[in-house]
Amino acid sequence: MKKIDIGQVVAILANIGVLAGIFFLAIELRQNNQLMEDEARRARASSVQETWTVMAENGELASIIAKDLNGERLDQVDSLRLMAFWLRTLTDLQLAYQELPEDELAPVAARYRSNFQNFPSLVTTWETNRKWFRQDFVTWMDDNNAE
Repeated sequence: MKKIDIGQVVAILANIGVLAGIFFLAIELRQNNQLMEDEARRARASSVQETWTVMAENGELASIIAKDLNGERLDQVDSLRLMAFWLRTLTDLQLAYQELPEDELAPVAARYRSNFQNFPSLVTTWETNRKWFRQDFVTWMDDNNAE
């Protein structure tokens, strides 16, 4: 009968422990990555919701947007407020461009194409400020008929 070497048993158990630790670490990393992706989605959704909330809660801004939609003339203050609003949404769009996979970005691009057709102030804001955005984003905007 062979004698069991305690050192070998301990080494085998230690190796099994290391493998189990690696396995559980991989599970934790996967869960953490999923949580980070979920958090990023929530942050993007929150950004979109904030834009709609601003319009819903700010009657003056909603009125300015309606004027722009109807092609009415805007005074300097209204134009400035609307430009600030559009710059915020364009900045959010650039962030979406950088972070979203192509399939999630497509509906966002379609919404902006519609906005560019309906809101003259958005076109003006884009043309005036496009130089301040990343070049790859500007190219993407051009390719997606944002002009």
